[in-house]
Amino acid sequence: MFGLGALFGAGGEIADEARKALDHANQLFDDGKYEEAGDALAELAELAETHQRPKRAAQMHHRAYQAYLKANDGDNALAQAREAIGIAVAGRPRQAIQIAQQMIAELRGAGFKEEADALIKEINGKLAPLGLSLATAEAASPESKPDRKLISNCPKCGARLRWMDDDEVECEYCGTISYA
Repeated sequence: MFGLGALFGAGGEIADEARKALDHANQLFDDGKYEEAGDALAELAELAETHQRPKRAAQMHHRAYQAYLKANDGDNALAQAREAIGIAVAGRPRQAIQIAQQMIAELRGAGFKEEADALIKEINGKLAPLGLSLATAEAASPESKPDRKLISNCPKCGARLRWMDDDEVECEYCGTISYA
């Protein structure tokens, strides 16, 4: 689908062809075509991995997970969760804990208890050599403050947002600025 180097520019920004593919995948998601969106996002995630962009790959795997979860496809949701969390554990293990805890709660909430239990076991296995577990206490993020409603995903590309201050956040994937 994409040629070598077509996904990202020299500075890591997403290229036009990949942006169009991402926009298409997000449109499928918005149109309720979750299975198709999940497939397209999973393909983008694999391409990001091929081009050695782990942060982008993790974001796309996470978005594909969300699509498959909405499609009520527990197997594919679990597969994408594994990929996203696996990448996060390798680069940012404490962030991986937060992502995994959220995904596990979502899987359980969608009725995928067995998948959630399998994910807990696998992630704890990956975290154990680092002296961590899913039970590791984390400081509360701005998203968890009861008096605030911060969006958790970029409104343009769907990437997970990490709030660094109380007023605004820049999407690490597409550069869109969102405000509290």
